[in-house]
Amino acid sequence: MEIIRTTNLGYCYENDENGDAWALRGVDLSIQEGEFVMILGPNGSGKSTLAKHFNALLLPSEGEVQVMGQSTANAADHWQIRQRAGMVFQNPDNQIVATTVEEDVAFGPENLGIPSAEIRGRVDEALQAVGMTAFSRHAPHLLSGGQKQRVAIAGVIAMRPRCLILDEPTAMLDPRGRREVLETVQRLNKEEGITVIYITHFMEEAVAADRVVIMEQGSIVLDAKPREIFQQTDKLRAIGLDVPPVAELVQDLQQAGIDIPSDVMTVDELVERLCS
Repeated sequence: MEIIRTTNLGYCYENDENGDAWALRGVDLSIQEGEFVMILGPNGSGKSTLAKHFNALLLPSEGEVQVMGQSTANAADHWQIRQRAGMVFQNPDNQIVATTVEEDVAFGPENLGIPSAEIRGRVDEALQAVGMTAFSRHAPHLLSGGQKQRVAIAGVIAMRPRCLILDEPTAMLDPRGRREVLETVQRLNKEEGITVIYITHFMEEAVAADRVVIMEQGSIVLDAKPREIFQQTDKLRAIGLDVPPVAELVQDLQQAGIDIPSDVMTVDELVERLCS
């Protein structure tokens, strides 16, 4: 089942000084239920602008966005669209509103008018899904960055979305926090079946995805599986992107005469190939 479709999507920011600036132009994209899609691109490529169209935070200047068959152009459908496509932002402090973790996770369902007994169950399930049950009575401001982001994710999934959109959720985190968030999102995708759209600038995170979309200057320039994308190292560098460290190491080893397939993407795979 198709969760999100964009057709000839364009978005223009109004700019009185320098004229209108097109952040997106001609974006055609289809995302299926259960997919884990990473969206990458250099700064200014339109990644975040695109993400905000997926739950009607922004509306197209041209073209169309549909979420489970509902057009974001129809204001009457926005409430349902935003319930189906939940969004997590870069800074978790911008999404945390309550004085305890469990109260914060309950905030969304309360605003949906969910009965109290069901809210309790949803909060417990959401905290368990992100591995934060033991912190339910803690004050959010005392948590680490990675823990705060997991609470923000729990707050979204307590509203039972079909799709989770994360806009650079690890940009402000240390390596441990980044790992916690990525592992949480992978688990939600694989075990709970939640469709994940994950915007990032960390190339090594994209190896975990089913599919990688590369953007440049407001358009999609590559759309394929990670193993196919990261073999195109020259094209990625021309766009202004790095390649995952393992992919770069594989290239160096190949140039040194060591026979290793180009589609090796993880440390474990590389070690296995070298040892065999």
